[in-house]
Amino acid sequence: MDIKQAIEQQNLAFARQVNRILDRPIPEALFEKQLSQHDPMRVATLAVKTRKSLNDHKPNGRLNHKLTKFDRFILWLKRARA
Repeated sequence: MDIKQAIEQQNLAFARQVNRILDRPIPEALFEKQLSQHDPMRVATLAVKTRKSLNDHKPNGRLNHKLTKFDRFILWLKRARA
């Protein structure tokens, strides 16, 4: 294995660890798809921004309101397009 492949594997592992530590703000299937298409550091940055926006999200007044996977997906799309 050459150095370039080792660095790529390390970046992929780092991005996966960031998503796992942040309690998977981006659903796993979507995260893996994005990793295969884009730079791992960009995907990790999007995971951090999505987690921050999830933390800033205010419930709509209903009791026990939790964000659904769809809500997370929409917030992630907004961050990805920004």
